[in-house]
Amino acid sequence: MAKTDDDLQKLLDLSTDLQEVQESLGLSDDPAGTLMNDLNSQHGGAFGFGGMMTSLALSIIGFGYLRYGHKGRKGLLVILGLALLGLPYVIEDIRLVWFLAVILMAIPFIPRVLRRG
Repeated sequence: MAKTDDDLQKLLDLSTDLQEVQESLGLSDDPAGTLMNDLNSQHGGAFGFGGMMTSLALSIIGFGYLRYGHKGRKGLLVILGLALLGLPYVIEDIRLVWFLAVILMAIPFIPRVLRRG
């Protein structure tokens, strides 16, 4: 247990030394940290919880479209699946991503609805 405490103390000392060096060089503002805070500040951003859940959900749905389209040799579903897979990585605003995703997911059903009505 003493070895672990010594290692932890060394790590804390190293962290303190690193902060002192950053401050002496005028690098006290962490650009990477600022960037991450900016990304997370607006509706969760791409790296926030909402962005990650959006990416996960649309990746699962997109993979389903892709797989079904590939097995059934339906090119439109393959293209929509790829679009749904990549959409969260191209657009940062989560609301816009979901709006476009719903439109993309509805495209295969539009001909059926038009034939009925």
